[in-house]
Amino acid sequence: MFKFNFENSESECNWNAKKPEKSTCMVPLIVHTPHMHSKIENDDVSSLKLKEGQEMFFFKNKDCNDYKFSLLPNVYEGGCELWESTVDLLNFLSRNRKLMENQTVLDLGCGSGLLGIFALQMGAEKVIFQDFNAKVIENYLFKNIKMNFSLDFAQKFERCKFVSGDWNDANLVHQLCKPTIILSSETLYDISSYDALICLFEKILALGGKVFLASKLYYFGVGGSVDAFIERSSSIFSSEIIYTVSDCGVGRRILLLQRK
Repeated sequence: MFKFNFENSESECNWNAKKPEKSTCMVPLIVHTPHMHSKIENDDVSSLKLKEGQEMFFFKNKDCNDYKFSLLPNVYEGGCELWESTVDLLNFLSRNRKLMENQTVLDLGCGSGLLGIFALQMGAEKVIFQDFNAKVIENYLFKNIKMNFSLDFAQKFERCKFVSGDWNDANLVHQLCKPTIILSSETLYDISSYDALICLFEKILALGGKVFLASKLYYFGVGGSVDAFIERSSSIFSSEIIYTVSDCGVGRRILLLQRK
């Protein structure tokens, strides 16, 4: 049994909570206990080499996604895919390694968990991983942590917390606060989720904290875009574009958000 020895410096935060209150959301909120005994064969592993030379490993998702689609809104939110914007944010962080040192980091909509894993590698004190789908955490994320930390993965697990559930679930706030840095990629695709996302940022982000959001410029069919999110969040957060990818069909950006 793993214990999360996070300080509870804010009265509304409960880092050690293991059993959330009953939720009215369709997707239950679950705090996961890591398991370390999953067998991983060599042919199950893919690698990613970042521009600064670091190599990361991730599990091929054949046991992670039960659906025929890479995304099915409110059912499966794409957590078993390695999205381009995740790679963009990893490359940005690899050039700015000191950003993570001694920080409490939330990998929001974590999927593969590579952002949070990289934060651990770069000296983050604590990392919370959150995804919509429980199976993504159980069958994908845990294996990725094990592959990237080899012999000391058990020690890394002790510095982490794992939560699955809906951003609209009021109980989620008590599981996620108060990160000093939030990392998230490909979470701006659906404009209908913006209010819940902005509200969550406002409630959980520590004073002086920063949010790094990696996204495509716009998403066909669901209305999401970088400009739409900047406009929707502008009354609460200042935003700055800190990373640009233009040599592709749909450009990509990384946004830095901070409270006004």
